[in-house]
Amino acid sequence: MNAITIENLECGYGGAPVIGGVSLDVPRGEFLGILGPNGSGKTTLLRAATGIIETSAGRITVNGTDIRSLGPRDIARQVACVMQDNAASVGAGHLAFAVRDVVTMGRTPYLSRAGWATSRDRDAVDRAMELAEVTHLADRPITELSGGERQRAFIAMALAQECDIIMLDEPTSHLDIAHQIGILDLFAGLNRDSNKTIVGVFHDLNLASEYCEHLLLLKDGQVAAVGKPEDILTAEMIRSIYGARVAVQPSPATGRPHVFLRKSVNT
Repeated sequence: MNAITIENLECGYGGAPVIGGVSLDVPRGEFLGILGPNGSGKTTLLRAATGIIETSAGRITVNGTDIRSLGPRDIARQVACVMQDNAASVGAGHLAFAVRDVVTMGRTPYLSRAGWATSRDRDAVDRAMELAEVTHLADRPITELSGGERQRAFIAMALAQECDIIMLDEPTSHLDIAHQIGILDLFAGLNRDSNKTIVGVFHDLNLASEYCEHLLLLKDGQVAAVGKPEDILTAEMIRSIYGARVAVQPSPATGRPHVFLRKSVNT
């Protein structure tokens, strides 16, 4: 059984289509990277697959169950999602919660009607904060944190959900290089050791190449290609999809394809 199956998906905003006719199988234990130019539908695809937005056509199943038959609480027990606009909304100063309180929100699908946290909930929150390296920030208002610290707090909230499927929308945005590697090492470890299914949207092609088993390339709301990094990240493919001239060479450290920019004009 696949973790996620998408069949002939169509969706968008305000009647304007963004995704058109996308089909995709995500096996359990996969680490899939979603790539594509701005406006190609990457975030919209994640929003549809987690039930955040409605679809106009097609079908999405999560662990074999049609997502339309699941309530928000049921979805949140199976799929955790870190969206890039979480940190941005907090940056506006509307959510002055302490970091521990934000991470505890990840336990909401498991809380009783009274909303009381159990020792298991508290243990899950502590472990999530430790994994995301925000334990030392537990009592700080999230509105006072840097963009990178907020991002790690929301990653901890997703980890606290203890889901088998984790969706990531640009998980390394706002992070410095050390924390980019640390966070992706964390998700790679969860994928490898706990068989978590990881689906992430990436703008950094080289990070996607290093960490993802397979890549999905979107263009104009449709699937342009799916395959291993060495099949997707070619100079010809990148020029066709992004309109950019690049050179692609194997990494001397890992052998994975790395993309190097080329100037479009001579100086």
